[in-house]
Amino acid sequence: MTEALAEWAEAAGVPPRTMASVSLMVDELVANIVTHGYGATGAGDVRLEACIEDDKLVLLLTDHAFAFDPLQAPPPDTTSSLEDREIGGLGVHFVRRMADEVSYRRTAGTNELRIVKRLASPAPRG
Repeated sequence: MTEALAEWAEAAGVPPRTMASVSLMVDELVANIVTHGYGATGAGDVRLEACIEDDKLVLLLTDHAFAFDPLQAPPPDTTSSLEDREIGGLGVHFVRRMADEVSYRRTAGTNELRIVKRLASPAPRG
């Protein structure tokens, strides 16, 4: 999925710096859907749509797993030592921090996560 997204983004002129963070976010979110949403079998569909609106890359990630709003998950404990922390929660935290906008809605048995990332300027060469 991220490979197809990267090919589309390159053709659309999305800067590589923007795509690097977007690819990491998509990888994390899809892994969470497959692992937690679709359970032990990992069987289910995940759809990703992308477009450019003004100076932003807009992604819509949809699935038919059980209703889950990742934005309602409590923030992870990032102050305790690694040994004292509970496992999980860092992926959603990462997405919240990397995206410029994230919103969730459940409609007609479908989870929809909309992610907006401003297009970064290409890195200077030299």
